[in-house]
Amino acid sequence: VLVSPMISADMSTLQVSFDIYLGATSASNPLMIGVISDPNDVTTFDTIALVSASRPYVWEHYSIPLHGYTGQGTNIAFVTPTAESHNYIDNIVIGEIDECSAPINVVASNISSNSATISWTDPVGTSWIVEYGVSGFTPGSGTVEYASSTSVTLSGLSASTGYDVYV
Repeated sequence: VLVSPMISADMSTLQVSFDIYLGATSASNPLMIGVISDPNDVTTFDTIALVSASRPYVWEHYSIPLHGYTGQGTNIAFVTPTAESHNYIDNIVIGEIDECSAPINVVASNISSNSATISWTDPVGTSWIVEYGVSGFTPGSGTVEYASSTSVTLSGLSASTGYDVYV
């Protein structure tokens, strides 16, 4: 358990941003981010989000808004469910919630020879712009899809071709 110093601000107005690194080739348990009332008692921990690094040996940035928190906790905490976690975190910043937060847990699924479904988690946003293109494309030059839910199906893809996706 990693616990912040006591915070006197209203937790529901804050977000925690950090970088996560998976230091193993196999998947690790997700990192739980939340608020804790008593830093000496893990049973007072309220989970706000679960974060899993999407690929090994690469730093990834996440921002977790705490806008849904209504409890009485005074500290932000990071908890691993087991002692055998290969997650590393760095660059932790606690600040006010950004109006336009970055989605987390972006996942490609239902992949076929010409389509894929992209889904994500975003507890703040209500609409998103998804841009995609062949791996290595320059953002701003790709194909754009507008989404009003946390998933979109990309169609017209080419078989055996890698793609980069930005949400």
